[in-house]
Amino acid sequence: FFAPKFNPLKIRITLKIFNRILMLEGVEKSRQKGVESTFLNLGREMLGRNQILDKFDDFIELDLITGCWLWQGSCSGTGYGYIDIGEGHSTAVHRLSYEIFKGPIPSKFTIDHLCRVRLCFNPDHLEAVTLLVNILRGEGVGAKNARKEACIHGHLFTPENIYKYDGRRVCRICCQLRYQQKKAIQVVSA
Repeated sequence: FFAPKFNPLKIRITLKIFNRILMLEGVEKSRQKGVESTFLNLGREMLGRNQILDKFDDFIELDLITGCWLWQGSCSGTGYGYIDIGEGHSTAVHRLSYEIFKGPIPSKFTIDHLCRVRLCFNPDHLEAVTLLVNILRGEGVGAKNARKEACIHGHLFTPENIYKYDGRRVCRICCQLRYQQKKAIQVVSA
C-alpha cells in the first residue's frame, strides 16, 4: 500500500495562492483600461495563469518565521528567482507574482522586496516603487551614505553645512578646518 506524500505547508500555500486568484479580475479590468503589463501582454501561446500558479506551487518553500515564499527553481546570478513562461521566455518570479496578485507594475517602477530576501515572491512582501526609492531602501554604499546624518567628524549634515561636489555631500566645517591646517603648515615652513 502506497500513501501519497502529505505536505501541510504545500497545502497551506496552495490555498493561499488560490484564494488570491479573485484578485486577478482586477488585473483583467486594468488591462482593458489600457494599463501596460509585461505578464498579461505576453500572448496566447504563453503559459496561462493556472499553469503559472501550478509552477509556483512546484517551486515554493515557505519560511514560517518570515512568511517569505522562497523560490526553489532557477535563479539569476544576482540571486533573483526566474521562471520559464513558455516559447523561450523567462521572467523574474517576484515581478510575475506582483502582476498576478496585485496588478500591473506602473511604468518606470521597479519591485522592492520589503523583506530584503531576493528569492521571496510573496506579494505581501513586494511593493512597486521608483528605482531611486528602491536603491535608497537597500544596503548598498549609496544608500548607507544617504542615510548618514553627520560627517565622520560628527558635524551634522544641515543645508548650511554641506555643498555638493561630484554628486557627493561635502562638509563645509571639515573643508574649512583642512584649509586652515594647510595654511598653518605653509606659514610654519616659510
